[in-house]
Amino acid sequence: MSAESAADRHSRALLTGYFLGLGAIMAVWGARMPAVQQAAHLGTAGLALVLLAAAVGMVAGLQLGGRYARPARLPALLTSGSLALAGCLVLVGHGESLSELLAAALAFGLAHGVLDVAANSAAVRCQNAFGRPIMSGLHAAYSLGALAGAALAALTAQAPHSTLFTATGALLAGVAVAAVPVTRSLSGADRPTARVGAGQLPLLPSPGKLWLLAALAAASLLGEGAAADWAAVHLHNLGAPTAAS
Repeated sequence: MSAESAADRHSRALLTGYFLGLGAIMAVWGARMPAVQQAAHLGTAGLALVLLAAAVGMVAGLQLGGRYARPARLPALLTSGSLALAGCLVLVGHGESLSELLAAALAFGLAHGVLDVAANSAAVRCQNAFGRPIMSGLHAAYSLGALAGAALAALTAQAPHSTLFTATGALLAGVAVAAVPVTRSLSGADRPTARVGAGQLPLLPSPGKLWLLAALAAASLLGEGAAADWAAVHLHNLGAPTAAS
């Protein structure tokens, strides 16, 4: 096991903050989706197109982030992804037509995908430095951030969603800029890891198992996305108050 250094602990704290922020911003997005729909006078089909645009953007962002998620580029990806996500949330909050929301949602999903890959790539490197599992704790921070974001949306239920989105985006952007000096430390060299012995092959799942894992991941994300994006809309349609939905 690797000894934990102060730099390792700082990196873990920083990444915990990124996961907290990502969870919070996604909760705010989902909780105020009924207001987004009403502001642009969208029906169910129109809102579905907006959410589809966000999903398409995220798939593209995941591919883009995976392409550039090298150790030296992770700090730039984390900072730029956070700033882009914050800015796109503001754009979504001020969208007043289907075309505006389609463009904003596509960009929002793209930024979300890039930031998601960057944060998880940095988390893997941080876990390797610690020499023990810490990924579950970082993902738990995402859930805590989602709870905080949902609570914030409930407390500000009477405020315009554009105000909430703008304030949340400004806060995220400010924190990301303030954290730049610490974020730069994530580009440090990886620690040596044990090499595969001569004549040995890395233990990789078979193609069939990889497809099974991919199918399970897709099913999980389908359920998660449906709940996150549509739950508030359905509750609103049932007459639930904004704070409850």
